[in-house]
Amino acid sequence: MKKLYDLSDTHIKIIKNVMKENAACNTEAAALRYIIESYENEKTQSEKITELVLNEIEEQFAERLNQIEYAVKETEKESHILIDVINTILFNIPNINHVVSPGAVEHNVITESKQIHEKKLRKKKQYRDNRREK
Repeated sequence: MKKLYDLSDTHIKIIKNVMKENAACNTEAAALRYIIESYENEKTQSEKITELVLNEIEEQFAERLNQIEYAVKETEKESHILIDVINTILFNIPNINHVVSPGAVEHNVITESKQIHEKKLRKKKQYRDNRREK
């Protein structure tokens, strides 16, 4: 199919440069076909690279999201257990009629429990950091 196009001098120079740089482009039409095909190839490559990057990011975030979901479920389960335990204690110990805030006075069991959990968290963090370094 033949078409007539109005091109500026700059565009004509670009076509001539493509003809000089590529032996296969021995006509202006061949140079224009080369430019169009190069554009399509570049566009396709950009789309492939974008897709690869997005897939990699999606995999990494999916793993993290699964970890967060698991942690939330476990935390919720443990919270319900603790509420049941506390409720049972409140009903079985006589003369508990007021609240003692842990901020004011903290029982030794709570202090020890916090230390144990902090130690576990440090170990998990160290394990994750060691895995990342590999």
